[in-house]
Amino acid sequence: MGQTQDQFVNADPVIKRSTASSLIRLNSRFRRSVQIELDLHDKTSTDGYVTTDFIRHCFKRINTSFNQNSVQRAWRITGDYGSGKSAFALAVAKAAAGREAELPAELQGIISGQNLLPVIVTGDREPLAKGIGRALISQIEGLKKGVLPETTEDLLTLLEQSRQIATQNEKAGILLVLDELGKNLEYSTFNPLSSDVYCLQRLAETASRSEDRPFILLGILHQGIASYTASLDAATRREWDKVAGRFDEIIFTHPIEQTVLLCSEALNIDVDGLPSKIIQESREAMQWAVRSGIYGTTSAETLVELAPRLFPLHPTVLPPLLNLLRRFAQNERSLFGFLSGYEPRSLQDFSSICLTEPKFFRLANLYDYVKENLAHTMTNGRATHWRIIETVIRQSQDIEAEHTTLLKSIGILNLIDDDSLLATQDILIKAVGLRQPKKLKSALQHLESQHVLYERGSVRGYCLWPHTSVHLADCFENARLQLGEPTNSMRMVVSLLSPQTIVARRHYVETGNLRHFEVQFHPASEYERLCTAGIKPTTGLEPDGYILVLLPENDRESIVITEKLNNSSAPLSSKIVVGLTRPPVELISAANDLRCWKWVSENVMELAGDQFARQELNSQIINAKDLLDNRLEKLTGLNSGDMASINWFWQGKPFQVDANGIGASLSALCDNIYSECPIVTNELINRRITSSAASRARTLLIEAISTYPDKPFLGMDTTKNPPELAIYLSVLLTGNVHTFNQDKWSIVIPTEQNDIGRLRPALLTIDKLLKDNDGQRIDIPRIFVELRKEPIGARDGMLPLLLAIYLAACWHQTAAYENGTYRHRLGGEEFKRLIKEPEHFELQHCSIVGVRLELFHSLSTVLGLTPSDSPEVLDLVRPLVKFVAEVPEYSRNTKKLSTEALALRKCLLEAREPGKLVFTDIPIAVGVSIDDYDTLASKLPKLIAEIQTSYDMLLNRVASAITDSFETHVSIEELRSELIARCAAISNKLAEEELKSFVLRLGDAHLNHRQWLESLANHLSRKSAARWNDNDEDTFHQRLGVLAKRMLRAEAANSDFIGDIGIQDAERVVRLALTKPNGIESTRMLHWSESEEEQVTQLETQITNLIQEHGRAGLSAAVRAIWNQFQKS
Repeated sequence: MGQTQDQFVNADPVIKRSTASSLIRLNSRFRRSVQIELDLHDKTSTDGYVTTDFIRHCFKRINTSFNQNSVQRAWRITGDYGSGKSAFALAVAKAAAGREAELPAELQGIISGQNLLPVIVTGDREPLAKGIGRALISQIEGLKKGVLPETTEDLLTLLEQSRQIATQNEKAGILLVLDELGKNLEYSTFNPLSSDVYCLQRLAETASRSEDRPFILLGILHQGIASYTASLDAATRREWDKVAGRFDEIIFTHPIEQTVLLCSEALNIDVDGLPSKIIQESREAMQWAVRSGIYGTTSAETLVELAPRLFPLHPTVLPPLLNLLRRFAQNERSLFGFLSGYEPRSLQDFSSICLTEPKFFRLANLYDYVKENLAHTMTNGRATHWRIIETVIRQSQDIEAEHTTLLKSIGILNLIDDDSLLATQDILIKAVGLRQPKKLKSALQHLESQHVLYERGSVRGYCLWPHTSVHLADCFENARLQLGEPTNSMRMVVSLLSPQTIVARRHYVETGNLRHFEVQFHPASEYERLCTAGIKPTTGLEPDGYILVLLPENDRESIVITEKLNNSSAPLSSKIVVGLTRPPVELISAANDLRCWKWVSENVMELAGDQFARQELNSQIINAKDLLDNRLEKLTGLNSGDMASINWFWQGKPFQVDANGIGASLSALCDNIYSECPIVTNELINRRITSSAASRARTLLIEAISTYPDKPFLGMDTTKNPPELAIYLSVLLTGNVHTFNQDKWSIVIPTEQNDIGRLRPALLTIDKLLKDNDGQRIDIPRIFVELRKEPIGARDGMLPLLLAIYLAACWHQTAAYENGTYRHRLGGEEFKRLIKEPEHFELQHCSIVGVRLELFHSLSTVLGLTPSDSPEVLDLVRPLVKFVAEVPEYSRNTKKLSTEALALRKCLLEAREPGKLVFTDIPIAVGVSIDDYDTLASKLPKLIAEIQTSYDMLLNRVASAITDSFETHVSIEELRSELIARCAAISNKLAEEELKSFVLRLGDAHLNHRQWLESLANHLSRKSAARWNDNDEDTFHQRLGVLAKRMLRAEAANSDFIGDIGIQDAERVVRLALTKPNGIESTRMLHWSESEEEQVTQLETQITNLIQEHGRAGLSAAVRAIWNQFQKS
């Protein structure tokens, strides 16, 4: 592209060596701000004062106050920072004092012949009466030096004395200048009880009635009174509006052409040293700027002549500069501060350029200055726009330098967003400095094609973001109209405040219990309702206490509530601290702004299609929320500790807050309320909600407490450091809960002397609750509620562990139930369920008295229990319940027991109440009365033994069935030895899977006898014998008979069988085959054991004798008998 700045060549060697800064001769008048109180006594302080038409006009208006009996003697001068208000007031003060000669000639004669006594008050954040009184006393000789006035009446008395002294000193009256009056108004806003509104009203009335002894009041403000009082309630704002009406106002804003004159005077450029082309360019640019309207309707003639005197400022940059300083630099930068300052990228920094390469300070340079010095002062929507602008330009660093200059120029105009300063193509041609419009158009088109630049039509110009359809400022004003004034300002404020939480930190450090107090804000008018209805948490989690901050609407309400807080007949809970603030008028405007922005967010439908407007709105809401929160913090000091604006109450009387802040006071309160809380500094367990890892560690620890209370470290491996061990060390070991006494480890309730962890009160609370309800079941939630209450205040993470410790220490007297069923033990798995659903679990204390004691001793003897001085029913119940729970399932199901054994088993399995089980259900089941101890003691062991041995009896029946199936009367052990050999001989010749599997199981030589029987039983019934019912036993018998016969037939059919079983066994095996004439054949393999050998031999002799005696008939009879026996089997 073409060049962005004009380039000139000048042969003058002097000019070649010159810089722009060498031609700037800054007027010292503009280098410093005016301090009226000090400069009034300096004769030269008004030297060089630039008089404009606007200044003369204002002088003439003020002059009306000096007319005889004028009533126009109360004035307020309102204008931006650095606009010259104080310098004007200084000139007025000198003129009023009769020192016109020190003023410029243009001002002399306007206010003439006066002889007033000027008194200058420099405002501060203090009561107005005090500040004025200090100035009067210090500046008027003859006034008694003493105490400053406290009231308006005191001030008026002092003022009258001052006027009298002025008259005595031949002064016509007093001119009272209130410089920086805004600071006093800010103090009044934050201190509604001050009487400044009344003070200003009386001063204005005194001025208007001062008649022939003039008292002229001149207040200087940066903004209108309404801006200072916007945060006050409606009634107070109306009072301030009335006061503002008693002052005539001068809006101290110079017309732009006079501002140009002031700038030229401030820069004081040596025009003769400027190259002619710079002069020509300045005039041409100014001519165009005036014609285009960026200088308003001002005549071009004067401005064109002044244009070179603005160098190095380009004429197109001054209106945007003024706009920016007015919007973003209030109380930070003034125009003349910009002209004379040496900040980075400032005009003076820029002016080091050499005049042989003359450059104007243009819009792109202004962008750089804003980025370095003003960007941090932007708030709300402007800050959002600036972030967009800066992001676009930063992301475009790789493009051509001319394009970047163009984007910066457009960005600064977009930031201003003024209809008279739109980024049109015409203004860009002049502002950027391009001589060839075609190249500018080409650059604009290129940036548009890259979606870096957006055109809003030829009239609206260019922008760095897409068209914004939502004008948030208008929406905000519409929200104000729609919402109107809040009917209850404090309720409105409270509805917009964020919830807060304060921790009792010292209490936490010392006890390990993290207790938080929820801060709730309420209108003071709702105090009585809160006392009646109670205070509820705003979140789902119940806090340990509340800080109730009451916000009164006005002083009268504050007094009424204070009396109620001091004389409450029914004070709030001891866990509630009440704070009463002064009327927080400063919160109203901030809350109302937030309310309006939220209304915009919820009701302006066009926001859905405008991303940038939504971003800006979100920023506005965040900023409004931050402002409200910051003002709230200044009011309450809850986090900073500065709580001078709050009066505190507790339990119906004043509460002294610790000098270290409310947190320290809450710690002291917690020490008092939770005086018996456990002292556990382990953060894993002593907390309201435990982590998953901590919960698992707690479950493992509870399992260890239940299983290994008699082992050191509960049986945990101390060479490692799992979290459950850390909890054990910090709670059980340190707290003297797991102790070594009388040569054994056990879980105990600590004594008062060694209760280091202060666990004893919590454990005794459980004990008392159960004993006070002896024999009754207490659900776990009720126990937990008691432990959470003061003075214990145990955290939820500790509750299951405390319960486990109590059960381990008092297991012999405490019964546990789950869903109504007695549990002789609660371990880790049970506690998992208990934590999730505590309402399903109950505890019960069981005691023994009267006739029960005799029965207890009788049963104790039966069960082999050691006599005790303090017998507990659970000492009996637990062995019985444990016994019935540990017998095989078959023993709990079979009906092959005696009637009494069945009844005893039923009452043990269905036990719900330990006492009822021992003293009612068992005697009934056994069939004896409760006082027939001997019979009960005689029958109970037999019945228990019957139940206990029922499974063994089942296995005996299994063994008998096996011997019967193989048609032998030898012992099962002998038969098994034979079967091992027989099965080994035949198993590899079997193909049918079911039979082969049976044979392999039958011939398994690796199992012991009981395992062998259980293996066969399991195989044939397809179910563990220990889990059989009576039908399963019948199934076993049926399948055993079938498979045993099939095995015998398989043996008979195998001709090699005899040879396969070995020589010794072969001598006791015979294969016998019989065939009838019809072809029917019957074959059997006959076996006999070694123990049967003698009997077989004897029978052989007898049969042989019969055959020999009867010959063929005897042999035929023997064969037929064998055939018939074969057929039967």
